[in-house]
Amino acid sequence: MPSTPCRVATPGDASCPGPSVVFGAGHEPTDHRTRRTTARHYAVAPQRFRITHSFHPQTGKEFEVAERRAIRGQDVVFYLDPDGCLRSISASFTSLGVPDAVVVLGAGRSRFRTEDVLILQRLLEDLRR
Repeated sequence: MPSTPCRVATPGDASCPGPSVVFGAGHEPTDHRTRRTTARHYAVAPQRFRITHSFHPQTGKEFEVAERRAIRGQDVVFYLDPDGCLRSISASFTSLGVPDAVVVLGAGRSRFRTEDVLILQRLLEDLRR
């Protein structure tokens, strides 16, 4: 957990330009001092991740995880940007995401996606008719 409290950007907050995390009333993020828990609090080493999505403006940069949770079935990572603004990103766009099994098993040997090969097969069948 960062030593400074998480700062949440509000709509129009000039100190946090660009898209940011906005919470409605009653949904503010908590830190380890205010989060209610029934388990003992043990020190946990901070988890770091790298943004891997090729089109993301922060590609290749490393951040510390502020929080990770499933929101509407999607794995989302929250982090503090260099300006201290709380941001979120899909875990699949980071080094925390689970790699696609087909890509891992193919290990770069396949030149075509299954979907593309099936389309080609249909086109070839249409040409034979």
